[in-house]
Amino acid sequence: MGPPPASGSRPALLIGGSSGRAFRRAAQHADGWTMGGGTPDMLAEARGALKGEWSKAGRDGDPRVVALFY
Repeated sequence: MGPPPASGSRPALLIGGSSGRAFRRAAQHADGWTMGGGTPDMLAEARGALKGEWSKAGRDGDPRVVALFY
């Protein structure tokens, strides 16, 4: 596939889902997590769970988080 990204880097990989296993997968294998829909309170709770798994996986910094509200 082409053309390659101009910067030579890969696009960010985000994993969705709302279970503990989804947060673990995102922390172990991705650059962050995406929420397909919900409330701001649901996002806050999910971010906390994701950050916990991110730390357990030994990842530095913060995961990228993308959310859709409607």
